Amino acid sequence: AKAHFAAADYKEAVACYGSALAALGSSCSSTSASSPPLTAVLLNLSATHVQLGEAEHAVRYAAAASAVEPSSSKAAFRAALA
Repeated sequence: AKAHFAAADYKEAVACYGSALAALGSSCSSTSASSPPLTAVLLNLSATHVQLGEAEHAVRYAAAASAVEPSSSKAAFRAALA
């Protein structure tokens, strides 16, 4: 997904990050160990939607990242970019 993002292939990046989110969703428990990967995927989805000009989606994923990790300044930044 990072390679797609770096190549500005944002639609493919969304698809890859979406797959990662689905995989995390099916394997995550309520432990804090799952929070960093989940937060990273949500933030990356937000950044990708910002690049696509899809503000509503970008804000939604930033808010989800903030819910997982309330202290995340990056989540607030992503929402502000949208």
